Amino acid sequence: MQALKRQIKVARKLYLATHRAAKTRWIVADQRELITKLRVWGQPTLDAERSLQEYISALEPLEDNERRIREEREAENQETKKPQAN
Repeated sequence: MQALKRQIKVARKLYLATHRAAKTRWIVADQRELITKLRVWGQPTLDAERSLQEYISALEPLEDNERRIREEREAENQETKKPQAN
């Protein structure tokens, strides 16, 4: 029962981490698109580029967290696959 609770907890953490990282990836993509449009329109891009760097800086730890939780889940899955000693 404890193993199941632990798996559920890790699954929730992974869902949230994946959702947050994906949302931030969308923001980064949108910001890159905005910069492209500003360039086409002949508008300054400095502020948009600075914002993009901030978003990328925020994305890196989110992706690291997502990766760490995935590894944690994989390790736990390997543990539950091992035969139990009686």
